[in-house]
Amino acid sequence: MKRTLILCSLVATTALAYERLQGPTELLFCNQDKALNGYTLFGVGNRTFLLDLDGRVVHTWPVGTNPHLLDNGNIVDASKDDPSGFQGFKEVDWDGKTVWEYVEKREAYAPHHDWVRIVASET
Repeated sequence: MKRTLILCSLVATTALAYERLQGPTELLFCNQDKALNGYTLFGVGNRTFLLDLDGRVVHTWPVGTNPHLLDNGNIVDASKDDPSGFQGFKEVDWDGKTVWEYVEKREAYAPHHDWVRIVASET
């Protein structure tokens, strides 16, 4: 009896964990009447997430420290999640393919907090 109870408990816990990973991401409540239409974009663990108002993952990209969404729909971010191992910046398209990359060559250099990419205009 005890073994059956433990087995049932493990199966239930595993099923709930699987559902939790497949379902909404920690969003417990959203008041649709007061929420602004749109999405939430954030980066964590070397991945960028785009969530809808229900907390469902709409899309992910393979960068995720401090992502910036560009006007063309691409994401630009640090190329490595660990600030002490900063390697540069990377722009990825919707499919996660690298379309631009800057490799930092200065020794012991790492940006702190926010940053802005400056694009030189052609005259």
